[in-house]
Amino acid sequence: MLTQCSHCKKTYSLSIEELRSAPTMLYCPHCEEMLGRLNIFQASFFRSGENNSPHSLLWAAGFLASVLLFLTQLYLLQRDRLSQKPEQRVWLEKICHLLPCHLPAYKNLDEFEIMHGAFRPVDNHYVFQTVLSNQADFAQQYPRIKLNLLDFSGHIFAERVFYPHEYLDPAPTELMPASETIEVTLNIAQPSQKVGGYTFDLI
Repeated sequence: MLTQCSHCKKTYSLSIEELRSAPTMLYCPHCEEMLGRLNIFQASFFRSGENNSPHSLLWAAGFLASVLLFLTQLYLLQRDRLSQKPEQRVWLEKICHLLPCHLPAYKNLDEFEIMHGAFRPVDNHYVFQTVLSNQADFAQQYPRIKLNLLDFSGHIFAERVFYPHEYLDPAPTELMPASETIEVTLNIAQPSQKVGGYTFDLI
């Protein structure tokens, strides 16, 4: 460790053993001014490699472990929400390429583009058609399609939700890739009430 004379500012190196065996008061060998006990204890702030005790290393290791545990818990609690945000998902996917982790499937309905929609009578039934495109930068879940039938007053009198396995053949086993476009065709049975219009939503 290092200590410094408050009078001549000369710096001396002292070991722990020398400090323990020293008298109550020490004198500077250069200017012979007395070094008080306070100066000796202040010198402990200038320790170099001598402070790497096992206790210090254990404390540092425990602190790092606590930080890692906190970050892991934060990730597990916020994983679903963060993984649905494009900015955060880019980094989370990079991390999961390095670590054995799995992200929930991406789903953002705002990033589906509806390029076409039609509902027309054919023989004794109706045909619903639409074209969907995944504009996200990530593969995401195929959406469900909620079809609403309207009367001539514009009120909904029938509705149904179609799942991906119902409007895709063969049924999808994976996510819809980024930039992929699909065409959907559904045959709808003739309802008992006349159809005045239709709407549909992705859910």
